[in-house]
Amino acid sequence: MLLFCLFSAACFAQTKALAQAVANPQSQPTAQVHQNDRGPAYSLPPAKLKRAEALNRDDNWLWAIGTVWGLVYLLLFLRLHWAARMSRFAAGIASRPWVQGLIFLPLLIVAIRLLNLPLSLIWHHLGLAYGLSIERWPAWAWDWTKGLLVSMAISTLVGSLLFAIVRHSPRRWWLWFWLLSLPLMLAGAYAEPLIIDPLFNHFEPLARSHPELVAQLEQVVQRSGETIAPDHMFLMKASEKTTQMNAYVTGFGGSKRVVVWDTSLKKSTPDEVLFIFGHELGHYVLGDVVHGLMMAAVGTLVALWLAFHAVHWLVCRYGARWQVPAVEDWSAIVVLLLVFNVFSILSAPIGNSISRYVEHRADVYGQEIVHGIVADPQATGVHSFQTMGEESLDIPDPNRWMVFWTYSHPSTAARAEFARDYDPWKPGGRPRFFSK
Repeated sequence: MLLFCLFSAACFAQTKALAQAVANPQSQPTAQVHQNDRGPAYSLPPAKLKRAEALNRDDNWLWAIGTVWGLVYLLLFLRLHWAARMSRFAAGIASRPWVQGLIFLPLLIVAIRLLNLPLSLIWHHLGLAYGLSIERWPAWAWDWTKGLLVSMAISTLVGSLLFAIVRHSPRRWWLWFWLLSLPLMLAGAYAEPLIIDPLFNHFEPLARSHPELVAQLEQVVQRSGETIAPDHMFLMKASEKTTQMNAYVTGFGGSKRVVVWDTSLKKSTPDEVLFIFGHELGHYVLGDVVHGLMMAAVGTLVALWLAFHAVHWLVCRYGARWQVPAVEDWSAIVVLLLVFNVFSILSAPIGNSISRYVEHRADVYGQEIVHGIVADPQATGVHSFQTMGEESLDIPDPNRWMVFWTYSHPSTAARAEFARDYDPWKPGGRPRFFSK
């Protein structure tokens, strides 16, 4: 995971709700799939199950190694005095602190990105080996380079602002920086789909290539009571890089939009497209992006307050050993990163639990809103999750601890089971978002 971009991530914090769903147009009609099957709602053929289990083991090992490595290299930066030497190097070139930051921060970011590079290479190799990625290595390397440049720009800006505040208000920097982070978050959420996302993927208005689909989607939008202009519906050319399927809501205010991957449209039936869109529309209608920003603001305040105390204690106790003379010194950024890394690991279950709830709620909304538009919402949902799971090699029975700690969505099996069993329109049932 990347460094000082805890702040960068906070600036861009939002709920990119991924409705990974879709189905195979050549498969049997969705109305016949799993409708009366009381066995598993989601399963894999034996050969594909074996590959999925192997991928799952590899993913879990890499997650564990990456988590530990993220702590180890930050401790090495401090224990081997790399951070102190970089700080002295910057001070030897410039006397003004803000100029030193323009030297220190990019050097730190490049160093950390390079330390994470082996794991990134392995992740991409696995994607290619298991058929989840089709992006060739030169294109991947260019994306990695662009990511590095974006990280350097954002982190240098945010880090410079933070340490300017630390130097001028050593005891209240956590509060003043939090107040500054609020407009940064809003600006980041607004700018991401307009500036950052197009650097890595190609987008076009959905109406340009699928005008008939937009007309169908407008039926679903009408039922929601919302107004989403066709130019706020986008198609992402995901097939240039991946075989997986996805969709999400992003942006804030005027940049808010629904994005559907072209891989989803290629492998889905019309009913399933409407179901996927209904899920994403749920995020839009229920204000999940705004709620995500609000939760990010609260989480950032708590993290900054805890970091203020933790960094002060660590520098007082270990500063001499690490050659970090004071909290105001640029080398203390590595101490701050270490603290935030620990906080990120420990708080992951909380954030992911909230995310799973939000995604489940969008599943409910998606199934309800297409009732009466799609012939069989239950079978459509089940078939969508079945195809998505097969394409992504999701195992039917993931480790519960890993789900609790790392899953931002309910497991595919849980989502398929819910889609099969949820029928609030039967006698005695009560829809959550729409009256009968």
